[in-house]
Amino acid sequence: MKTFGPVVAGGFYPAGKNELKGMVEEYINSAEVEEINGRILGIISPHAGYIYSGKVAGYGFKLLLKVKPSRVVILAPSHRYPTTRASVINADYYKTPLGDVPIDVEAVKKLLNYKDVFIDDPGVYSMEHSLEVQLPFLQVVLKNFKIVPIVLGQLSASTIKNAGSYLFKEFGDDPKTVFVVSSDMSHYFPYDEAVEMDKRALDLLSKLDPFLLLEEDRKERIQFCGIYPIAVFLEYLSNFKNPQMKVLKYLNSGDTAGDKSHVVGYSAVAFYQPSVSGGKGELHIERLTDEDKKELLILARKTLTEYVKNRRIPEIEVKRERNKKIGAAFVTLKIKGELRGCIGRLISDMPLYKTVQEMTVHSCSKDPRFFPVRPEELNDIDIEISVLSDMIKVEKPEEVVVGRDGLLVKRGFYQGVLLPQVPVEENWDRDTFLKMVCRKAGLPPDCIGKEGTELYRFEAVVFSEKEMGLHK
Repeated sequence: MKTFGPVVAGGFYPAGKNELKGMVEEYINSAEVEEINGRILGIISPHAGYIYSGKVAGYGFKLLLKVKPSRVVILAPSHRYPTTRASVINADYYKTPLGDVPIDVEAVKKLLNYKDVFIDDPGVYSMEHSLEVQLPFLQVVLKNFKIVPIVLGQLSASTIKNAGSYLFKEFGDDPKTVFVVSSDMSHYFPYDEAVEMDKRALDLLSKLDPFLLLEEDRKERIQFCGIYPIAVFLEYLSNFKNPQMKVLKYLNSGDTAGDKSHVVGYSAVAFYQPSVSGGKGELHIERLTDEDKKELLILARKTLTEYVKNRRIPEIEVKRERNKKIGAAFVTLKIKGELRGCIGRLISDMPLYKTVQEMTVHSCSKDPRFFPVRPEELNDIDIEISVLSDMIKVEKPEEVVVGRDGLLVKRGFYQGVLLPQVPVEENWDRDTFLKMVCRKAGLPPDCIGKEGTELYRFEAVVFSEKEMGLHK
């Protein structure tokens, strides 16, 4: 059995087993990570010395603690060894002070068959820290797992594309495989300048476009020292339907070590594929009390007013525990009963109150059917909130009940949604409801039951300012 490492124990992290384990556990235990509803595809994790970036890294690995993958593909940059390829390790284990980490030897052998991208070059690993610093975190949060270690150099555009394609071919169908992408952010700028640059970088990252990110990095408008691992991972992500990104934590060394004159930025970022339930059974929405509803409506009203008048999203303290739980919702704006804006989220991936606040902003400013709401309209607007259940796939149209169900129809890139209250307000029967949701998606009115069309139903708790006596 061949074992590699450790290379940077005693430098980037403690060499003592107990000290190292205690430090990593402290970072993970102190991280508070919101639940993500869907398949976790990977995380970005920093790779500086633990005293600088360990606190941020704890957020990403706290998420993996909940996912419990059986295989972790690690993409890390080569800092000191020049290469234009992606190098794996020809070994059975990678050793750290916490023990031996099994390497997925069979997966490594398969990757080496793609000779235009992957090589076995031990020199790449001889002085590299960016991959090794991820391992103690994995050893603390996971029990039975293997790694596929990959260190990447400066890659051409074609190599990035091919690498992403090969990785998807080998690992894309396995829900128990996740990626850890190793990267820090801006290096050695003053604190405020670094924060601004890193915010811009994370905004660009959310577009999930590897070559846009590479171009901005080349122009030095942003910095990711793991830009090539990130680019390959984004190319891998492009093979999934509707991948999403969520920033779990951002800090820099000025926050963690104190010196703000020249700092390094660190982020923990999650990437996932939202899930839509396809199971059968009863739909469920956790009960909302009148106090829960009033708090959400007051939050939406304050957000609407502040955003329309000042283009600012206010920070508002939320006290109701129900509203802090994960929840999907739509926010509808009406004037004298006529629609003025309606946008929502179908997938529960953030606290309900945050969903309501975000959808309030979108409904007043980003509904493509309307001009943005003007300040003089605020007093005439009535806010309505629809808190959604999970979704169940509809096998037969006869399952749909008008007045109970909302509908989501999907075919390819086309998608349309109608809330449960819509057919009631419009006095539609079930057949009309089904035709209208097809039209909403830009599909023929008889699309239900045709090949490639998927239909889902959901329920909603619907309440408004007018109903709750909060607005005239």
